[in-house]
Amino acid sequence: MTSRVLKAMLDAGFIYREDSDGYRLSDAEALVYTGNTTWRITWAGRRAALSAAQWRDLTERVDASGAFTTKVHWVTRNGLAELGLAEYRDDQGAVQPDDGGSGVHGPRFQAFRTELGCRVAQLAEADEFK
Repeated sequence: MTSRVLKAMLDAGFIYREDSDGYRLSDAEALVYTGNTTWRITWAGRRAALSAAQWRDLTERVDASGAFTTKVHWVTRNGLAELGLAEYRDDQGAVQPDDGGSGVHGPRFQAFRTELGCRVAQLAEADEFK
């Protein structure tokens, strides 16, 4: 990733960087730091990575048990699962790698919002995202 893109993401508050001791670096320090650390994505960055449909479904189309409603399209469910915001579960509640559909028959497993998905969805309550 170019330094220009990294700077834009830092300026927007989508990412940050820590030094090797776990101290959060300033934006200027983060751009020049050469230690062995990774970039971290913020909650705002996670929100920004979602399409409008993914955000709507993550925040509005989930029942009390955490299951996505039937209004959520399979493409959106799969996209959320790839981001770790949703997971598929069988009837016993065991997490499955995908929806279990064969292409001929529909999905066998139900999609649920993950704990991470719940935390990202809570951004809807923050004033900055209304």
